[in-house]
Amino acid sequence: MVEGDSALGCFTGDTMVALASGRSRSFADLAADWERGVSHFGYTTNKAGRVVVAPLVEPRLTKRDAPLVQVSIDNGESVRCTPDHLFRLRDGSYRRADALAPGDSLMPLYRSLSSKAEGQKLQGYERVWMNDREEWVYTHYLADAWNLRRMTWAAHSALHAALMGEHVHAGWREWFDNGGRQIRSAMLTAQWRDPAFREACLARLFALNESPKFRAKVEQAFQTWYKALDADEQRAYAERMRERQAAYWSQPEHREAAAERVRRFFADPSRREAWRDRSVRQWQDHDLRAWRSRKTVEQFADPAERERQRNAVSAWHRDNPQFGEQHSRRMRRRMTDPSTGHLAKAQDGRARYVASVPRQERVSRQNDGRRLAALRRIAPLLSYADEDLAAAYEAERMRPARTGFRFDRLLNLYDGDYGRLREAASLVNHRVVSVEALNETADVYDLTVDDYHNFALEAGVFVHNSARVARTAEYQALLPIRGKILNVQKANLQQVLDNVECAAIVQVLGAGSGRTFDLSALRYGRVLIMADADVDGAHIRTLLITLFARYMRPLIEAGRLYAAMPPLHKITTKGRNPQTTYTYTQAEMEALVRKLEKSGKQIVTPIPRFKGLGEMDADELWDTTMNPATRAVRRITLDDVDAAERILELLMGEKVEPRRNWLIDSADRVDRGAIDA
Repeated sequence: MVEGDSALGCFTGDTMVALASGRSRSFADLAADWERGVSHFGYTTNKAGRVVVAPLVEPRLTKRDAPLVQVSIDNGESVRCTPDHLFRLRDGSYRRADALAPGDSLMPLYRSLSSKAEGQKLQGYERVWMNDREEWVYTHYLADAWNLRRMTWAAHSALHAALMGEHVHAGWREWFDNGGRQIRSAMLTAQWRDPAFREACLARLFALNESPKFRAKVEQAFQTWYKALDADEQRAYAERMRERQAAYWSQPEHREAAAERVRRFFADPSRREAWRDRSVRQWQDHDLRAWRSRKTVEQFADPAERERQRNAVSAWHRDNPQFGEQHSRRMRRRMTDPSTGHLAKAQDGRARYVASVPRQERVSRQNDGRRLAALRRIAPLLSYADEDLAAAYEAERMRPARTGFRFDRLLNLYDGDYGRLREAASLVNHRVVSVEALNETADVYDLTVDDYHNFALEAGVFVHNSARVARTAEYQALLPIRGKILNVQKANLQQVLDNVECAAIVQVLGAGSGRTFDLSALRYGRVLIMADADVDGAHIRTLLITLFARYMRPLIEAGRLYAAMPPLHKITTKGRNPQTTYTYTQAEMEALVRKLEKSGKQIVTPIPRFKGLGEMDADELWDTTMNPATRAVRRITLDDVDAAERILELLMGEKVEPRRNWLIDSADRVDRGAIDA
């Protein structure tokens, strides 16, 4: 049983998680999908920082009305989460959200689409940047690696063969490649000369086209065929289509006929309204907007395509100068018409900015923005050698951003040091800008990534998930306890069973409660209480022990109830063979430090103090509280049940006077030097 505030994390439901499918979904949507039996794969990193894919397990609501902070990143993204959630830094360590500082570099997730025009073998396939090897790797390779870790090569090959459908299509392809193509083409050509055949085909096509499933199938078939073409074949196909379309639309009667069809169709106001409503509904779909954004980026990733588009637009404007003149006149009227308020708004905004921001700061902001844009532009080019980097950067700059920083000016910002420039470019999109405590609360979510410690957000950073991955699922189960349970010393059995947390404990253990408790029916060999090493953790631990003492006492009498002893400090020595030791009190920590320093060893400083279980990464949590070979736990016993009952009644019963007298009498036994607050 784990104290939930420490072990479970903590993102708002609208936080987007990066998926290996190339899309992204919010925590709330992932949790809803999981409830329907739909699971997703996402990205995670191993100890070296290498990106791998893994299933996102059990996305879930973990806490209601949790306090929030907002972490802003220099790529314009921001993340809302609980203050104690851990972010993975670029060096592989973890840090709480509320402990992040401006300039902290976070472990990044870079993704891009491949392009044959840029020398890749595949067109439009997602790639992921390997942070440890500094190279791009296709996402489907990562998926293959995940499959191979869990199945034999024979099974993997069989799966690919099944997906390719060799057993179905081999005979067809053999026939098609040995004269079948010509036979089928001749048959269709002869049939197509028959007007009745053409009319029947078109009527059938129009009927089929009413089905979204059919349209999707046709589109997918075309995309599959088109992607199978090499770059020359794609260009030839595109040129043929442009020639045919140009020839068709060059005929005035064709253009007039199409315009007339559109006019007749939209002459009905109900159709205009229906199309408007449909468009509004479509563009409310986040997946559609994301797809359109990706397709636009993909289309314009090809320099040749960008150049073709630019030339086409320029040529159209040259051939239609009246459009530019009309557009200019409309904009002038719009800006000068007081009733629109456009000019006034623009002038007011500019005036407020100039009045509130000193000129030096305005110039600094502008230059800083240009510097960040230049670093983002150079980041994908870091594989070039120093002597080739300038030329590659300038070629990239001249296409979309002629007014951007020249390479020599950018390099001068880093004193001519290529190493510093490369480091800045590699980290530019993933530095913390600010961390702000929010005056609001929200329901928060988390998910599990088995065997790893983290997962990627759509914002482009990796974040931690702790206790759920620190366990061994084969023989360990985890029950989160969200805060302090009911004080059962002051409640009757019905009140205990009505309490959500208490009822969950009784149900999960499966042995009943009170007089009906049956130790032989207990589902687990041991019950381990895991709570923070602070006052709240001690209170939660005491409440749980009280619950077991009153309603599941045979569990304690059998010696099967334990309490984890999480450490307060982690002491690590420097050197080739570092040594890590955990301490449980301030005095123990100070004594160990003196001993190590006396023996000539250097200590990594500052020495971290764990405020809660959630501050540990999965390895630390496993070693200190969950690994049977190394963990420190304490068995809960009742050597004298009557005496224990009296103590529980004294400390947690309804009578206040005996408790007050005991506290006064025991005050002299308190070690005030051990109080650290």
